[in-house]
Amino acid sequence: MINVTSFRHGTLCAGVIAAEKGNGVCSAGVAFNATLVALKVFGIEEKYLERGLWEGKQFNYDKVHLALQHKRNEIDIYSSSFNVEEPFIRNELLSRTVLQQGVEQGRHGKGSIYVFSAGNSGDEAWIHDRNLETFANSIYTLVFNSMGINGSRPIYIRKGACILAATVGDHKLLTGEPLRTTSNKNGCKAFSGSSAAAARAAGSIALMLDANSNLTWRDVAYIIVHTSSLDAVKHEQEQTNGAGLKFDSYFGFGLLNETAMVLKAKDWKNVPLLQNMTFSAAIIHNSAHSVKSKVLVHTCKPSSNNCVTNVEQVSVNMKLSSDEASFKATDIILVSPSGTESYVLNHYTGNNTFDFKKQIHETWSFSSVHFWGENAAGEWTINVHHTRWTELFNWNFVPHHAEITFFGYCEICNASLFEENAPSYLLQKISNVYETLPIHTWLQVAVTLVAVAIVTIIFYYYNLFSKITFVLNLFKLTIQKRQVTPVFIPQSQMNKEESDMRSDE
Repeated sequence: MINVTSFRHGTLCAGVIAAEKGNGVCSAGVAFNATLVALKVFGIEEKYLERGLWEGKQFNYDKVHLALQHKRNEIDIYSSSFNVEEPFIRNELLSRTVLQQGVEQGRHGKGSIYVFSAGNSGDEAWIHDRNLETFANSIYTLVFNSMGINGSRPIYIRKGACILAATVGDHKLLTGEPLRTTSNKNGCKAFSGSSAAAARAAGSIALMLDANSNLTWRDVAYIIVHTSSLDAVKHEQEQTNGAGLKFDSYFGFGLLNETAMVLKAKDWKNVPLLQNMTFSAAIIHNSAHSVKSKVLVHTCKPSSNNCVTNVEQVSVNMKLSSDEASFKATDIILVSPSGTESYVLNHYTGNNTFDFKKQIHETWSFSSVHFWGENAAGEWTINVHHTRWTELFNWNFVPHHAEITFFGYCEICNASLFEENAPSYLLQKISNVYETLPIHTWLQVAVTLVAVAIVTIIFYYYNLFSKITFVLNLFKLTIQKRQVTPVFIPQSQMNKEESDMRSDE
């Protein structure tokens, strides 16, 4: 008889998302009125299946790609609680194409919503950074990590600039009540990890769509960014980006707030269509221990089809060569004009050893959500350096070429829409918008203002002079009308007149 008790992972995830409410079995799912579709992408060799072991699992990329495009106009959310443990997948282009088609065509043009977990293998995994995984590093997926009890960092989670946010993956609440959900044969089982976190995030997004079915896939991301918070997080590695948003390399923009998500979804106005622009990076420094490249992003015209001022995601596409050990010791940091630092690749911190002889020759995209809301214009820097130079006497990481692609929309073109949706702390100062204007436009504005000022001054003083002249003339005329010539009468004559008056009496 086949033992299937070890293969209940999908059932557990399904229970977290949409287990029935009020049937007395386990806990209700987050979106208990949602409809579920099971898409099987794994295969198990029979000899392992009979023993109830995972070692024989067969991961079929073709099945994954078929699943991610299955009934795009009927399925809203694809909840994927699995990870690829092999970096630099050769069919990465196919994966990216399937995902891009999904967000462009799915849900009748509003975009399929792809939810992925951030992984459970911790710092010891070969893919120690989520940006090395072909699905997680896509700008078309929403990646969620697991937060531990009281906001702690579970030992099994991994870093990644592509991680959008986190949910409570080990317990029902931050306080520590175990998360129990449906299992095989109508049973209940405790469930934890980033798989549970991703399932919970998928259920939360389902509640948002129930509140507003017109949300696009990017609207969903915006609402999550705007409503998540790091206030409950004990892991103190947060930064604040140039748009005032706090983020963390493990938890993205923080813990999901389902209530705030649903409330904001009800009145949310769709963000404009996604645009992108790409710039090549020029290497300005190259040493035995570090490489620095810079990209100067010029302002773009609002009428352009590829004008991004309000950044959502940034992708560093790099052609590189390295040995395995050097690669594991490398950090790649992208720095924005506002000074925000995002580690698009974190060095390996585990205890495994790696081979100097094994070579890596790849072109790979490292994505980041950490610059969300920032302005793209200005100088961007790519810093590549290794962190074990005392151990690595021959650091062989060579970046041959790098490009930076910005994804977002033109804030100048759609300022009123952005202000309507964004909370007050996200609204950039108006000067930040004006800084994107080109020099010749500024000169035209300055000349116009000076001309207007001169005309205004002349008109003002001309009218003032006319008014003063009129008042003076009027005053002069009044004085002339009121002027009386004084008559002096001698004292003797006055005495005589007085005596005459008495005699008459």
